Amino acid sequence: MRANERKTKMDTIIPLCLSRQTVFDLQDYLFDHSDCADLPQLIRQVIEEWIGARQTSWQLDEQAKLNGYLWKSLFLPEGTRLMTKYRGVSRTATVENGRIVCDECAMSPRQFAHAAGGTGRNAWQTIWIRLPGEKFWKQAAACRPKSCKTL
Repeated sequence: MRANERKTKMDTIIPLCLSRQTVFDLQDYLFDHSDCADLPQLIRQVIEEWIGARQTSWQLDEQAKLNGYLWKSLFLPEGTRLMTKYRGVSRTATVENGRIVCDECAMSPRQFAHAAGGTGRNAWQTIWIRLPGEKFWKQAAACRPKSCKTL
């Protein structure tokens, strides 16, 4: 439906099917709270608040999906854990506020790999990743999109 068609139909009354108990509950609410003038106004207010809450929830979900760290072609969502080992010593980092943080320092994956075992280490091969909600660690190279492995 186009916006101009929607505007012309805004004042159209559409009957709603509500259970008798729902209508009684709404009338009881109206009796106890004088902030609404009548039942149709209360129903409109409840629906508008519900839509607003759903939109806010959706926006928060979308924002959470956008937070994270983009490592070339691999997106690491907020809360992702990174681990690397060198000579039996492991170090971990976490994706926090769009950064990879290890020992309270923000660093790139390459810097993280080098900090653990010196220069010359391939971060894709030496870093292991555990995404939020997952139980197992995966090598970063295995998480990288297949179309980008040859680049």
